[in-house]
Amino acid sequence: MDSETYLMLKSLQKHIQEGVNASLVNGPECHFPALHRLFVIIDKHGENGKIAVKDISIINDLLPQSVSRTLKKLEDDGLIIRTTDPLDRRKVYVELSEYGLQAHSECENRLLAFVTSVEQELGAENLNLLNQCLYKLDQAVQIVNANRGELND
Repeated sequence: MDSETYLMLKSLQKHIQEGVNASLVNGPECHFPALHRLFVIIDKHGENGKIAVKDISIINDLLPQSVSRTLKKLEDDGLIIRTTDPLDRRKVYVELSEYGLQAHSECENRLLAFVTSVEQELGAENLNLLNQCLYKLDQAVQIVNANRGELND
């Protein structure tokens, strides 16, 4: 990758982060990346809108302490609820609170509005070209990463 491509990717990353941050200003304080990750995990792996804390660590391949810290922040802000399994007091479940679901929805809608604005600014033809190039870039990165894995084995 030449330095121009690298610089463009870094610039894009910076500007996207600025847009994301601006989109969430004046919205609910929802720690969106963590809340959204939990929302998706519960949706894919949970039961009845809940998931065991231990399962979050396993699914994300994270240390339990790291998961616990993140869940504490979300719990302190009223975004999640922890409950203990009445049949096995060692097992703790987590679910989004009503406020957490509302905050997640509002933040997600704000981010989707940002993405839609960018898409409209690009126009349909440029958006199509961009998606084709991003697909090719993604495939190239996957191939390079796979080859690196073979070299490290």
